[in-house]
Amino acid sequence: DIPTQEQLIAQATAQINAAASTTASTAAEPTTVAQTPASLRTYGNAVMAVFSAHQDASAQNTYLAIGTANDTQNPAALAQLKRIGAAYQAIAEDLVRTPVPKTLSPLHLQLANDFAALSATYPDMETMLEDPLRGLSGIQRYASMLNEAQRVLTNIAGLLGKDGILFSKDEPGASWSAFLSS
Repeated sequence: DIPTQEQLIAQATAQINAAASTTASTAAEPTTVAQTPASLRTYGNAVMAVFSAHQDASAQNTYLAIGTANDTQNPAALAQLKRIGAAYQAIAEDLVRTPVPKTLSPLHLQLANDFAALSATYPDMETMLEDPLRGLSGIQRYASMLNEAQRVLTNIAGLLGKDGILFSKDEPGASWSAFLSS
């Protein structure tokens, strides 16, 4: 019957989510530096440079690979997810190596952990065609973590702006304005 089926699906989803939460890696503490206008500017540019260095990590690429695989029922389209997930993990690792002004450290650590958690959703999403429940659970966690990462980035952008840190259009840090306008 339908209520029993829904209960079984809910239990299976809960088990998948519980297993996934234990496999997400946590980033190490980043190196902190004194907070000065110069260190804030350097930090803002460095974080945006990390994202620029790993452009494969994108929601558009992720959803395109999943959509193509589902539309064509071709698992080869899901092979791109390995590369995209690796790019998210590389962002997390690069963020941990980025020196951060002391007051931004908690947000920065959360951001690194969010990107590690984003990366951890990819093995589940790669199973979309063979295990749809696990694949959908991965997509849900991915969307949730992506929203969380955007929230943290918006908070960091707000703090940089509050401290009067402005970036010229030629600096990587100019991208922070996109988070303030969203």
